[in-house]
Amino acid sequence: MNLQNIGADFVLKMLSEQKLNQVNVQYVVGEATTLISQSVKQHMLEVVSTLKERGLDTTCLTGLLESKEDPFVSLHTQYGQNKYFASHFGKLYISLSTI
Repeated sequence: MNLQNIGADFVLKMLSEQKLNQVNVQYVVGEATTLISQSVKQHMLEVVSTLKERGLDTTCLTGLLESKEDPFVSLHTQYGQNKYFASHFGKLYISLSTI
């Protein structure tokens, strides 16, 4: 499972199916990143706590607590999104604004 492809697909759907503008997409991506990060951190802390309660060494998990995968890496800007879509999905999303 490629988490970044899932994130990119989510962004592409917001742009193409939901017709959200770039400002709204960037807001959703930022909030989703925070939500995912906090959720992963909370679950990892619970796992470490349970392991410590059982007397197990948790020092090998220290790096995991500090590294949180962001499914929206390189998708926080329109430039990054277009670059990712073109290189991974073979398509380019272009938003046309009417005046």
